[in-house]
Amino acid sequence: MKHTNKDLTKISTEVKFGLSFKEFFCFLLVSCFIFFFWSLTLKSFSPKIKFAFIFGSIIISTFFFIPFNGIRSYKWLYKALVFLFSKRKYKKQELNQLIPYKNIINDNVLILYESNLNKYIKIVKFQGFDIWTQNEIDITKKLEELNFAFENINTDFEIIKTNEKNDLSINLQHLEETIDAKNDWNKTQIDYFENLVKDINYENENIQKENYYVVLKAMDLQNLETETTNLTRNLYNIGINNNVLNKLEIIDLLGVLNNYEINFEILEKFLKQESENLAINQKVKQKTQTQFTFWESIKCLWINLFQRKRLKALNLNAITKYEDLILYQEANIKLSFWKILKNKFNKTKLKELQIEIDVIRKAAKNKALSQTKETKKVITLNEIYYQEEFEIKNKYIKYKDGDYQTFLSLKSLPFNLNYGYLNAFLTNYGNTFFKFEKMNDKKTDDVINYALKKTMEIEINKKATINRMNDTYVNTLQEILDNVVEKGKNLYTFNCYVEIKAKSLQELKSKVREIKVFARNNKIKLDVPTFNINEAFLSNKLCKNFFKDNNKTVFVENIIQGWAFLQNSFNDYNNLFVGKGINGEYIFFDRFKKTQDRTNANMFITGTSGAGKSTFAEKMILNDIANNRDVIVLDLQQEYKQNGLMLGATILDFTSKKQPLSINVLQVRDVFEAEKSHNYSNNLTKINRHIDYLEKFFRLVFKEEISQSLISYLKKALGQLYKENGYFDDNVDLSKIPNDKWITISDLIKKLENYTFETKWEKANFEEQIKLLSHQLKLYFETQNVLSTLFNNHTNFDINSQYTIFDLHNIINTSESGESYNDQIILFVLLNFLQDKIAKNRENKKQMSLFIGEAHFFVKSKNQILFDFLFFTIKTARKYGLSVVMDTQNLSDFYREKDNANALLSNCDYSLFLRQKSSEIEDINEKLFSTNKVLTQTEQDFLERASVGQGILNIGANLRYIVKLHYNDYEQELLFKSKGDYI
Repeated sequence: MKHTNKDLTKISTEVKFGLSFKEFFCFLLVSCFIFFFWSLTLKSFSPKIKFAFIFGSIIISTFFFIPFNGIRSYKWLYKALVFLFSKRKYKKQELNQLIPYKNIINDNVLILYESNLNKYIKIVKFQGFDIWTQNEIDITKKLEELNFAFENINTDFEIIKTNEKNDLSINLQHLEETIDAKNDWNKTQIDYFENLVKDINYENENIQKENYYVVLKAMDLQNLETETTNLTRNLYNIGINNNVLNKLEIIDLLGVLNNYEINFEILEKFLKQESENLAINQKVKQKTQTQFTFWESIKCLWINLFQRKRLKALNLNAITKYEDLILYQEANIKLSFWKILKNKFNKTKLKELQIEIDVIRKAAKNKALSQTKETKKVITLNEIYYQEEFEIKNKYIKYKDGDYQTFLSLKSLPFNLNYGYLNAFLTNYGNTFFKFEKMNDKKTDDVINYALKKTMEIEINKKATINRMNDTYVNTLQEILDNVVEKGKNLYTFNCYVEIKAKSLQELKSKVREIKVFARNNKIKLDVPTFNINEAFLSNKLCKNFFKDNNKTVFVENIIQGWAFLQNSFNDYNNLFVGKGINGEYIFFDRFKKTQDRTNANMFITGTSGAGKSTFAEKMILNDIANNRDVIVLDLQQEYKQNGLMLGATILDFTSKKQPLSINVLQVRDVFEAEKSHNYSNNLTKINRHIDYLEKFFRLVFKEEISQSLISYLKKALGQLYKENGYFDDNVDLSKIPNDKWITISDLIKKLENYTFETKWEKANFEEQIKLLSHQLKLYFETQNVLSTLFNNHTNFDINSQYTIFDLHNIINTSESGESYNDQIILFVLLNFLQDKIAKNRENKKQMSLFIGEAHFFVKSKNQILFDFLFFTIKTARKYGLSVVMDTQNLSDFYREKDNANALLSNCDYSLFLRQKSSEIEDINEKLFSTNKVLTQTEQDFLERASVGQGILNIGANLRYIVKLHYNDYEQELLFKSKGDYI
């Protein structure tokens, strides 16, 4: 979109030589004055001498109307005179006069002292968004989304960029708390922590980052709240993380923007005062809701008219509030006539009553006095700041401590704006301020009228007063008309300031030259506002723009086209340093953090073989252990065993010949609940649920080739066994029964062999079938095979360590040749066993992670029961403080093998896509993402050619980061050696 490079609100009619009507009239007036002055003064001189003086004087006067650096010379003279006679030195006691901040209310609304209408301010901090690494189609789409977000701001606003050191102090604090909370660290964990502290410290102390803010200004709080809500929602919908600054964050930001130091002693008093005011305001609000009765209103009128002396004694001008009336009544309380009459013969009682009255009256007067003193001691926001004394020069500000500061203001922009051109304004030498003042209806109408007039002049009279750039200029005016009149877009008055700070004047000048040259190479002209440094200085205090010479009339689209707010750090203030974004931003995220759109802690990691899936999973395992979380790994390919041993993990190998592991499937365990059950503590309910689980188990054993009738008899036999052993008794705590006291499948087989039928008909029809059933169970569970060893013995292990790895590589077939039905049974039982551990873990309120390697095996399984069981585990995990992390290289299996398999992924609020095959990428977009959240073409190309450890991280529903995973030296030594070279 084009722009005029002018402030169309100040355009005046050009008469001749580019002079406005006023300037041309002044020139004629000066010329006439010169003519008459010399004519009268040189009355006795010859006409030639008169002509020479008159002509020479007129020529000299024309120099005042010749532009110099875009401004006519008479204006430069005026600026110099104003600067010369204005205040330029500010001593310590005068500095507070320059701080326009009065108070912060509602925890996030800044109030200014200045009297202009937009005195209420909210500040939205937003993360950067790099759109220029994408292709043209994606860039166009993102620009449209950004335009929509900012064009819908219907008030004045600023966009501010600051340069600040990374503030990871909270991350370090949480890390120290974690270290202090645990004492039994092994050497590996100690080394890990030491390197993690180094990582975060380095980022915190040596790396600068850019922070971005939108400052919204409004004349009333309701409008401000509406605009803030709309902006935050619109930014979030396009994937830009943002938050409204609270009171302390605003105080810190004001210090950064203005180079203020904070007096923490006064700050503490200010915050205490604000908390007290909040409590008082709440009480006042409650009281003021009590309306005066008719007689109370009459009483207030009487007091206000005829009791002025008593009001003055209480420092009240008039009674206008309910609490003032109560205070007045307490201060002037007297013994009632009826109490005097009632106790006229009891002088002791009368004396006691009088003492009570005196106490109330004295308390009320003291309260009034204390309120007066408190009023005098009110601390305003500007009192908490202080800064060095300074002197304003014509082109810079010199501080008493030897620092220098200046500002560059926008002089001109190219008519054809390049993508990302605002980068010329963002430097490492100071803050940058982009100020937008929304034009009111009158100014907008003036611009429309001017544009109409100029376009008509060109059409009617080719000798119009504008120069040979008529065509470009008029086309631009026509485009403005179309956008304002037909599309209803807002016009803004725009200006920009680039702050530059230095330790010496020479360094300051050098930085100014550097920035101006860089801007000039981008066809942008920046200049120091000579003689107007004071106005530029005041304009950058979140108030109105005082320096208007370089204002431009723009649409928001003109500025968004130059989008240069690219850095996109993400911080959950934990200690999992995931990696860095494409612009060097850090990323710390916490799977267990709950927000509005992050409701579970589940995650999946996908990528081609060797892309770094299990390496990153192990990095997260390291971090979980460091943060005292319990970790369980289902290791289907023995990827985690080596590092697990170094971290002190318990390795459970189900094929061990020395110590074969067994899980007694008939032992009743806790399971996940879909909904809260009030009767779940009842043993009968628990056992019936477990019998339902055993039904699925035996269906898997018999490959679904078992009739419902036999299943019914199986369940009856189980019920009778549990009852005969006294398990239904609610006085028995099922969780306390020793493992070797539980019934086993052998007991079930005996029960079936001796089954007692209720009728002769049942016996005649089902006796042979049940005998066959018991015989089949013997073959499965009482011969020397895997199922017998695993499931027809008492449970001989438990999960007691912080880190447990189930080594399943010898009993689970993950090859392409297919799975055995034993695989399904083993995983089904194992998940039930883990559910028991996880369900009990909730009672301890401890976070737990379940890592599943090669997770595609679950959905690739031909048995729906196994898939349903895993899906229910993932869906219900959040209720139990559980994070399920799955890694797979065959993501397509999640939505090709079963119609609802991608529902597993939908229940994961986090995902990491590493290098992908092109066929996988197409399916990812089609199956996993909604229309407005699909991978852009640029992101698809990136995934296809990504190096090892590069990928796209999704956090919640809207946040997406292109990331290079970070591994410090120790992590590389620990994690890479078991997997070969990582890089």
